[in-house]
Amino acid sequence: MSVIIVNYLRLDELPPAISILEKVNDIGGTYISLYDEKKYKELYENIRFISIYQKFDEFSGTISFREKLKYKKLELEKRIAKGKIIRYIDKNYKEGDLIWFLHESTVLALGNIVSKYKKYYVTLYELDAAQNDKNGKLANICQNACRVIVPEETRAHIIRSFLELKKKPYVIHNKPLVIENNDSLDEKVLDAVKKIQNWKADGTKVYIYSGIFLPERKLDTIIAAFSELPKTKLVFIGRNSYYLEELKEKYPDGFEYIGFFTPPSHLRVVKEADVGILTYVSKNKSINAIFCAPNKIFEYGAFGLPVIGNDIPGLKYVIEGKSIGACFDQDDREAILKAVKDVEVNYDLYKRNIKKYVDEIDVCDEIEKIIS
Repeated sequence: MSVIIVNYLRLDELPPAISILEKVNDIGGTYISLYDEKKYKELYENIRFISIYQKFDEFSGTISFREKLKYKKLELEKRIAKGKIIRYIDKNYKEGDLIWFLHESTVLALGNIVSKYKKYYVTLYELDAAQNDKNGKLANICQNACRVIVPEETRAHIIRSFLELKKKPYVIHNKPLVIENNDSLDEKVLDAVKKIQNWKADGTKVYIYSGIFLPERKLDTIIAAFSELPKTKLVFIGRNSYYLEELKEKYPDGFEYIGFFTPPSHLRVVKEADVGILTYVSKNKSINAIFCAPNKIFEYGAFGLPVIGNDIPGLKYVIEGKSIGACFDQDDREAILKAVKDVEVNYDLYKRNIKKYVDEIDVCDEIEKIIS
């Protein structure tokens, strides 16, 4: 059996997918993407990488006429890619092969035509597409799939209800298999590591937020709260955006933005921090953020970083239920400061607990069972 993986997103945008590639590399397969994943092509010798387009323009994160044109061009190219992907699969698909569609955007772009294949899996990483599946397109694709896979147990029940599936979806947790990339870390990563080490050598506690920068993450209150804390450094890493630029202008001394680092090299930077920060805020009546399944908990936990996060069910269930950190009201500065104090008092306990929690989840075993 060979595995054909199809993904419309960059691997850098979907770190949990790298875990699947790690396992598929053991048995051999093909990875079809819109992008030239040159870096990963070099890592996985038993996977054939097919790039529908060799290069896409990078987005700067700013809202401008030029950026809007780039976006429209990308959307057009994605539609053109559909035919190329289907033709490639039809030409190379053999009886018994497994086709694995990663992310709801992939199957929605390809459409109901994927249902013609005898054996295919669908991994749904977000809830929005299922929640808003008014025409039943996603439901039809998933109902005909051999396996539907989600990153968290609560999401499995929600997806089953939304898409009216006969069986509860399988779970592959958003835990990265590749925790550190020790091969040829570039100078930018090493500089960031050194910077954090220097702060800590001076007795400063380093709290790190690793992720995307969007207004719904509501980082303003967190920045304001941390400005009151002595010997504490608030560090941001992630891809730049217009929202991050606004934060820099509004809080010039409120935090340290030390750059974007291509996964998994960003984990070498995360490793140096003391505490990790998570924040998810619901928008547009979406339940996706409320029942989030962040891979960041596993990234922080791999290095024993306790966490603080806002008090939504998706975070509170794990953070408080597993005693790995503290939760806070997103809009309450005092609550944020209280969470920081809680973590400082119980630091050793939370550090042990989060490492134990992460170590007990075996993603290799989860993927192995689903493939077999």
